[in-house]
Formats: sequence, structure tokens, C-alpha cells
Amino acid sequence: MPHKRAKRSAREQQKKQSGSDIAPTSTAISKEPIPKSVARVLNAVKVQDEWRSKKRKLDTPGGDGTLSKKRKMVESMEDMKIQPGESLGHFNRRVEQSLRGTVRTAMQTSAAHVRKAKKDEEAEKAGSKQTKPTKIIPESPEDDAPSHNKLLDKQREERQRPTEFTSTKTSAPKRLNDIVQAPPELKKLPRGAKAKSSAASKDGGGRQGKSLKDGLLSMAQKAMMEEERERAVRLYREMKKKNAAA
Repeated sequence: MPHKRAKRSAREQQKKQSGSDIAPTSTAISKEPIPKSVARVLNAVKVQDEWRSKKRKLDTPGGDGTLSKKRKMVESMEDMKIQPGESLGHFNRRVEQSLRGTVRTAMQTSAAHVRKAKKDEEAEKAGSKQTKPTKIIPESPEDDAPSHNKLLDKQREERQRPTEFTSTKTSAPKRLNDIVQAPPELKKLPRGAKAKSSAASKDGGGRQGKSLKDGLLSMAQKAMMEEERERAVRLYREMKKKNAAA
């Protein structure tokens, strides 16, 4: 097969037959073309000279610079026609893209003109203010006195006017337990007491006073209260003595 490499014995035999001093083949490195990057570096001076001479021709009045510009403008205007098979949206986008640069330059120039006009107007106003003489009106002391009094009255009224957050001094306590709460007042009698009073009125007032049992109970309760009072006083005095001794 031609794509397979021959065996070594066959290669050595072919080498002996061909010999050693042979002319270079077409695939030799010396016959290879120069790469484009290397050629660009070697011919850099020549390329720069050609570009400068072309630019110099375009800059001269007799050159083709103006003609080429006019030709480009005419070609661009001719291209601003809808092509066969082109949609209207694609044609609108192409027109907008071609006119984008001119619109930008027009906006920049108009903005520059507006800024310049505004600056000139401000400068004129400043100059007129500086050159305009100020009129000095002499004030008489008679006219000045009432105005001064009015100003003082206005300031006094503003000082006396209550502010938004006025602090009022009241006798209300700052804490909840500063004032001792009064005992509750029982304005309504219980149901049992009401029934007894109505029953006594039905009897005709024969038993208007308290019974013996009620009196004994009240005396017993009074004695208990006296004992508790004496006990509380005794404990309080003992506590005061301890505190004084400590």
C-alpha cells in the first residue's frame, strides 16, 4: 500500500542506490515561501512610504481627495434607496445607521451654540448689574422709628407664641405610686342587706335596730382589729429599733 511506510531493509537499500550527494528536493526549507508576518516586518519601510505618498496626494488641492469624497457621498445617497427584496424595517434601520453620525454632530453643534448663547447672556447680565448705579434713598428718622417699633412688636409676638412642643408644669405625679389610692366606696348595698332592710320596713319598724347577734359579731371584729393594730405597731417599733442600732 502506498500510504504505509516501507520496512527498514528496503529503505536502506533505496538509500544506498540513490547515494548521499543529491540535489535538494522541492520540499526543502530554503525553497519555502516567506511568511506574511515576516514579509510585513521586512517591507515596513516600503509600505509606510507608499501610504505617505498616497496621503500627500489626497491632501494636495489637485489630488483626488475631494473627488473621492464626493463620489462616496453620491454612492451613499444612491444606496439610500430600497433594494429589491429588502423589507421596509431593514431599510429604515439602514437609513438610521447611516444618518447616526450626522445627527450626533448636529446635536453636538446645536448644544454648543446654546451653551455659548447662554454664557454670553449671563455675561451681559453681570456687566449690566455692575454698570447700573444704585439709587440711595435717604431715610428720615421719623419714618424709621415706627418701622423699628413694628419690628420689635413682631419679635415679641413670635417669642410669646406657644411653640409646637410646650412643656406645661402640672401637679400630676411622675410615677404611678406617688399618690396613695383611696379605698373603694360601696355605693350599692349587697342583696342580703337590701332584703333585710325591706323586711324590716314590712314589719312596721318593730325591729329597726341591730340584733344582739349582730352587735356581738361587730364587737368581736373590733377586738380583732385592735389586736392586729397593736401587733403591727409593735413589729414596726422593733424594726425601727433594729435599724437605729445597725
